[in-house]
Amino acid sequence: MAGAQRFAIALVAGLILFSLIPHSSADSDNGTSITIELNDEGFDEYYITGDSILISSILFNPSSTAEIQNNPSCDFIFEIFDDNNALVFSSESRCRNQVQSLQIDSGETIPLMSHEWNFKDNQGQDLHTGTYRLTVKHSTLDISDSSDFTFYGNSSLPQEIELKYNLIDLESDTNNAHFLQLLLYNPNSFDLDLANTECTILIENDDKRAIYDDCLKGTTTLHPSENIYSANLVLDNSWLVSNGEISAYILGDYEKQIIDSTELREINLDSEAQESTYNLVHLDYELSEEEQNPSLRIQGELINQNLQQNCDLELYVVNDLGHTVVDSAIDLCAQSENSEAINNNLVDIFDWQLTDNEGCMIDSGKYTIIVEENNRFLTLDFFQEVPNNLARCLRNDIVLALDNTIADSSLYTTLDIASDQHIRIIAKCMLVIDVTVHSATEYSHDTEFCEYNSGNFITLTDDVYRLQQKITLPELESANSVSVSYKVNFEHTFTAFDELYIDSGATTVNPELIHSISGTWDKIEYNNNHCWLISAPNSAYILQPDGTQDNWLPKEGWFGEYKALEHPFDTSFCAQFGLPIITIDEIFTEENPIKEELDLDSSTITEDDSVEIAEIAVYGVASSSVLLGLLVFISNTESIRIPATSAGLWMLALVGKTHETSDGRFQRGRLIGYLTANPGCHFRALMAALNMSNGQITHHLRLLENQELIWRINDGRFVRYYPLNNSLYPGMNPDDLPVPPLSPDPKSLQGKILTLLDDEHQVGEFPTQSELAKKLEKSQQLISHHLRTLQKYGLVEKRKMGIKNRYKLTKEALFLLETDIDYNKIRD
Repeated sequence: MAGAQRFAIALVAGLILFSLIPHSSADSDNGTSITIELNDEGFDEYYITGDSILISSILFNPSSTAEIQNNPSCDFIFEIFDDNNALVFSSESRCRNQVQSLQIDSGETIPLMSHEWNFKDNQGQDLHTGTYRLTVKHSTLDISDSSDFTFYGNSSLPQEIELKYNLIDLESDTNNAHFLQLLLYNPNSFDLDLANTECTILIENDDKRAIYDDCLKGTTTLHPSENIYSANLVLDNSWLVSNGEISAYILGDYEKQIIDSTELREINLDSEAQESTYNLVHLDYELSEEEQNPSLRIQGELINQNLQQNCDLELYVVNDLGHTVVDSAIDLCAQSENSEAINNNLVDIFDWQLTDNEGCMIDSGKYTIIVEENNRFLTLDFFQEVPNNLARCLRNDIVLALDNTIADSSLYTTLDIASDQHIRIIAKCMLVIDVTVHSATEYSHDTEFCEYNSGNFITLTDDVYRLQQKITLPELESANSVSVSYKVNFEHTFTAFDELYIDSGATTVNPELIHSISGTWDKIEYNNNHCWLISAPNSAYILQPDGTQDNWLPKEGWFGEYKALEHPFDTSFCAQFGLPIITIDEIFTEENPIKEELDLDSSTITEDDSVEIAEIAVYGVASSSVLLGLLVFISNTESIRIPATSAGLWMLALVGKTHETSDGRFQRGRLIGYLTANPGCHFRALMAALNMSNGQITHHLRLLENQELIWRINDGRFVRYYPLNNSLYPGMNPDDLPVPPLSPDPKSLQGKILTLLDDEHQVGEFPTQSELAKKLEKSQQLISHHLRTLQKYGLVEKRKMGIKNRYKLTKEALFLLETDIDYNKIRD
């Protein structure tokens, strides 16, 4: 019985095995002829972050009927490879371990299940910008198909960067299109590192999209106020048929720029249909090598040499500042007839002379050539970098201002470049500083401001651009002087020179710091020592105890006028008050004024004992490094005495009364006092309130930070400063930090905008941004920047009136203008 059962089992197994032989033979014979095809007909030209794609494929059997094994849970697997052939995503994890038989007839096509993908890698991260290969392969058969696609990922630019735009009318007899220029801009006071970052810019509306991935143009460091001409597009009728807005933005979490297309459509109406016939394929140019009379030959490639009847062209050349420098009508037929020969289907369209009527080269920079043919636009970018070599052609609106200070074996140098125009970058190194220390062993030190990108330009904020540097200079003790030479490269090369003299105590002595002082004498006693103080409403100085000659001493309560020479550094007892040192060269007058209570010190020498002196070492006032000196000064000076309970406001007696002084420590005292009363004040507000230059205030703020008396925090485009104390310190929640109300200087551009808006408000008018720019004679970009700042602080609001955005003052701004004394003085 057991043997019969074993025989039956073996027979059944044999029948099953025999039945499988034909199917295995079909797989082997026909599997290689079956193909899988990726359906890429619906693929877009490119994809961006946030997009998704539906991936589908088919199986096709070109030969005899076959039966194959198939995984019904996924049909096929798709894989993504980058341009280095590295696998970044695979859908294999979506498949379950299932198998079924599938019969495919000869010539049959079977659609497989679709997969949706969101352009994320295996770790769930967005892809980086690049070209990728999409491969589909069958779940069981060794067959596959591939297609390439382009993906643009989110930009990795610093969040502080801004996207600006210019909009230029391209007006002609047949068309009123607009030319959109996009620029990347650094509105901050610090560099932005663009190395190894990705940048993608999009322009889009409801129906169209244009994308640009070369928006850095080789720039690796974007300096303060520097601009990159990143992208451009002609907004023709195809962009304006949609009722939606046109937006331009950096791909990622960045602010969008909205172009109001409703206003563009009003002036971009060309109701007559044009024939869709064209003669040109694309543009080219050729730069002549004549140094005295260079020109740019603009050429167009013809579709064929049999020109169509419509030969009218309109040619424009626009620079990266948004100015149209060429606007000319061209007869292409006439140009082709006048050409000596048409080589490679290229015809000369226009010879652009690169010199003006004075024989000077046009401004350097980036230009875009635009040719309109029958409502179609061709563009070509060109970089003009031929310099002006004639002296009469050089710019004369540029002023260089130097500010140098030696402290702690270092040179703090500041160069302010003032101009009413932009600064064009023409070299990698904008500034080269050569410092020579004159001593027994003379040596030099070079410092370069490099990593600039030729062709970019700098927009001046308040008409000034600042470059500053700390340069360590060892062995100053034995030096006599320090020479500083500057080589500035923009538009053309500028040079400047400064020299600082050093006395035997390694003290900086600048001959320009000789000036007149005056005030009343008081005696300060401290730790069994004393120093003589001469004070006035806007200054005070301390006489060195051992610095008198010929039995001359100051007299308590006496008033005098003197000629003095400053010495910023000293190590004697009175220097502990942190006050600058001067030398009195001459006594002009001395007198004993009448006072209600005069308590003369018994040691004071009488008037008859006073004599003239050649030189007396004296110490001057005003520092914040040691508060005690000024507290003593205030407590001993009736005219500016403040109650002890108001110590936090003691410095305010000096604010607004003192203009630019040569005493750096005095200015730092003013800074500490102002920040005590106005914590959170930003850089330019400090500069305006204290009437300091860019270079001067930057230097003093740096020293105060090094002394840990103040600290700063970035707030958008502002850098805010706070006194360092128990209630205000680094690491605090920014939301808990005080921010002073914005009250712009009436003479600043923001103040002028407020005043102009108030004037317009009085007559019921609300100007647009362009109207403000025209009346204030400033660029729209600069006006836009300040309007955004005024909006941020609640002084200006934007209203849509009709088809245009107009600006008006808020109630807070109206109150400010009505109550602010400085604004009322300007009006009066």
